[in-house]
Amino acid sequence: MQKVEQPEPWLRGTLNEVPAVQRAVLHALELAREDLERWTDGLTDAELNARPGGIAPVAFHLRHIARSADRLLTYAEGSQLSPEQLQAMKSELAPGATRNELLAELVVAISKSARRIRAFSADELDDVRDAGHASSVRARRLLARVFGSPAGTGKGQRWPTVRMQPPKAAGRRADGEQATAELGFPRSDSSWVTSPNSRSTRL
Repeated sequence: MQKVEQPEPWLRGTLNEVPAVQRAVLHALELAREDLERWTDGLTDAELNARPGGIAPVAFHLRHIARSADRLLTYAEGSQLSPEQLQAMKSELAPGATRNELLAELVVAISKSARRIRAFSADELDDVRDAGHASSVRARRLLARVFGSPAGTGKGQRWPTVRMQPPKAAGRRADGEQATAELGFPRSDSSWVTSPNSRSTRL
């Protein structure tokens, strides 16, 4: 029997006890986890670390999602990055990652992020923060910077690294749509994809 796909998390009527802004972010996290597990199913470790055409590998983007979530929430909470966070950022392109390691880090990061997001009060969301290169940024915008909103997860957003893998790995969805561009995936412009150390990805 063919498995019936569920609607996206924000359409399931869950987390109604959570305020709207935090709820949108939590739903985006849930969607990201589900899609990443689905999209990477069947990819070998070699495929996850491959750099076709010199672009950043899938492994980089999985790490970047997990670690940028931690960094953005650190800024949103009014703190600055620690030496350990900065070192972790610099190692996002490290080769040799396994799917199990990458997904384990992602699941832990999403779980920790969810607890931190729930801790924000409505007043704190409008607090102004200093976020690395950017100054005077409201906390709610820092959340949106990484996680986006459920409305931002639609079609037409691509995941070129996976689409350049062999058909068995890339054919998770016929239209190649991306789980969510706002969670740090490569966008369709190759300059963003091929520059993992550029300012646009350093959060």
